[in-house]
Amino acid sequence: MKSDKQGDREVRLGQALGESKTPEEVRFGRAFRVPAADGSLRQALLKRCSHFSLGMDDEMAAIADAPRVCDTILATRTAQYDNCETELRNLVCTCAEMHRKLTRVNFYHPAQGGKPADDKPFLAFLKDVRFRISCSRRSPALTTRLLQIQNVGDTETRAVLKALAATAGSVDGKVGSRPPGAPAVQGMDAFVEAKKKGTSDEEYRLSRIWLLRENCHLLRQLCQELVGRHRSKRYFACVRDVQRGDIPNASNLAILSCCGHIGPVEDVQDAAKRFTCVEQSCKAPVLPSNVVLASALGVEGGSGEFGIKLQTLVDLIDIIPAGDRILIFVQFDELYAKVEEALRSYGIPTASLTGPTKATRSVFFLFHLPRFSD
Repeated sequence: MKSDKQGDREVRLGQALGESKTPEEVRFGRAFRVPAADGSLRQALLKRCSHFSLGMDDEMAAIADAPRVCDTILATRTAQYDNCETELRNLVCTCAEMHRKLTRVNFYHPAQGGKPADDKPFLAFLKDVRFRISCSRRSPALTTRLLQIQNVGDTETRAVLKALAATAGSVDGKVGSRPPGAPAVQGMDAFVEAKKKGTSDEEYRLSRIWLLRENCHLLRQLCQELVGRHRSKRYFACVRDVQRGDIPNASNLAILSCCGHIGPVEDVQDAAKRFTCVEQSCKAPVLPSNVVLASALGVEGGSGEFGIKLQTLVDLIDIIPAGDRILIFVQFDELYAKVEEALRSYGIPTASLTGPTKATRSVFFLFHLPRFSD
């Protein structure tokens, strides 16, 4: 069975907080701390949104540029998907073997006086998954409703789940013998444990079925997780394709961040208004806010070394008359250094009001000179 570990949501939240130690306490500048209940959690997330390198360790931040960070995100999403697929494959094989053993010892059909099993959990899982990830000929409307409720409908993931079931010897909802080359069966220790003294045959029989049922519950969770992982990977892969210029006429396209499907801007926006995906076979829950214009992603090299936000700041400064003075207010210490680095990199004379009072007065005086320079 799946070992206890920190949930993916908590891991992502921890990564998003960066240097903030816990959600309950988030660092603001040098002077004070405020509790997350006052909205500082949003500020912590804003800190990570301000620049892609904030929250990285110093070694990684020193070599990071926007394309490399995007590639790192895609690699992370790909690894998460691969790990989930491996875990699901192993658990499918385990459940299939449990089902075979229960069938061989006739545990689904008890002796006289025993309580018959309500169902065969693994067969119910196979039927459930087949029903939800494929279009039922008998009742397409009901299938669509279940797909939306379970958030399972995804054509590409359907093929993966079908292949995983076949790996365990399960084809068309039936469980055959264990096929050659199938992954080693894991997590069977509790299931094959001998009956303990004082336990009746009926209690032992029902406990084995209960163990299989619990594993099948976990299988359903992993199926939904696999769909989510695949959608996330597909989205970031699509983003990188747009940024690298691998998709022609990308300026007329939009991507759905909830599932990664892409299409003409008007078609995607119209579908999102109906809370549906532009890809009819996809049943991801869609909101208008999930629409990302490909034109807003930029192209590789177009956002500069420092990312699109700081590139936009530089572009705004460039259109201001040369003789004017500009004050830039920066919210976070780490971002302060990155902004200064970007401005100097683009040859923009920059003064930093940091340090003791005497030093800041000197900088402020030089800032007002007609020919101010660094």
